[in-house]
Amino acid sequence: KTIVTQKSVERNTIQTAIANASSEREKFIVAEKAKLANTGTVATLETEIEKIIKEQAKRFNMTIQ
Repeated sequence: KTIVTQKSVERNTIQTAIANASSEREKFIVAEKAKLANTGTVATLETEIEKIIKEQAKRFNMTIQ
């Protein structure tokens, strides 16, 4: 029972650390996207895919909302 209790506490500590790291990661990603959006010159996979989709939609006389 002692080992199970210790491992449970250890697991909860690790899960809290993972949750904190995940939230910090999300904050960083949002900040970086905002920073890159302001420059407008950095091509990412996401922006390139959007550009290709818009070009294909234009070719077939479709509009994207």
